[in-house]
Amino acid sequence: MSSGYQIEEICPPELPLINELWGLLLSKDIAALLHQVDGVLSDDATWMLKDFLDIYQPNNQGNQSAMAVLHAERSSLRGLWSEFFLEYPAIVGPV
Repeated sequence: MSSGYQIEEICPPELPLINELWGLLLSKDIAALLHQVDGVLSDDATWMLKDFLDIYQPNNQGNQSAMAVLHAERSSLRGLWSEFFLEYPAIVGPV
């Protein structure tokens, strides 16, 4: 017990799937905006975003039905996480 919280080692639900899902959703936005910020970002930041797109963009063709499926899955996972946070209101994890 510390500061009123019980400390437990726990993994949030579907964490690998959440990471993949957010990568796919963010890649659509990053791809659309990268040309607008290309001259503002440092070379390292630009290359980091391009590397990110190399990982996620091949799996994310960006058509409307694919995006709808991603958002539906996100909504489903949001429910799992809401339930998780009812039991575990604070998470401390590696960064």
